[in-house]
Amino acid sequence: MPPPPRYSPAEKSALVAAARSQIRQGISRKEVAHRLGINPHSLGGWLRESTINMLYPPLPPSMPRNRSA
Repeated sequence: MPPPPRYSPAEKSALVAAARSQIRQGISRKEVAHRLGINPHSLGGWLRESTINMLYPPLPPSMPRNRSA
C-alpha cells in the first residue's frame, strides 16, 4: 500500500500557485522547488497536472444509465 500523501490538496494548490508566480518572475523550476522545499520532479508533475486540469477540466463522476429502462 502506498504511503499517505505528504501534502493536503489545499497545501498542494498553494504551493503550485506560489511556484507559478515565481516562475512568471523568471526563476527556474529547479530554484523554485529548492525555495519551496519540494522535489523538482514532484513540482513538475504538479504543474503539469494543474495545467491539464485547467485546459481540460475533469468531468464529474456519473452513474451509468440503466439500459433496461
